[in-house]
Amino acid sequence: MVELCGDFNQEVADQIRLAIKNKAEVKFVSYDLEELKKLEKLDSDENYAFIIMDEGLELGKHLNKVNFIELSSAFDQQKALSVIKSIDAEVPVGYAR
Repeated sequence: MVELCGDFNQEVADQIRLAIKNKAEVKFVSYDLEELKKLEKLDSDENYAFIIMDEGLELGKHLNKVNFIELSSAFDQQKALSVIKSIDAEVPVGYAR
């Protein structure tokens, strides 16, 4: 599986899928509307977290000074909402789909 960050979109994912002759699934991080609004207000995209696994994750201890969070496809919408809740919705959170 190939997972792209939020800088990519469906068109790019499709181009990659074609280039690799559909030998792997290609997903990219996107943001729900409310999270996208928060993302668009950011002054900087320098400090971010890309989280791959969710087992035993204690987000509050590790994510201070992070501007946004991108989650791998290990996180579905429910798990992404749990992350948003656990950080008190302070920064935008997107997840791979």
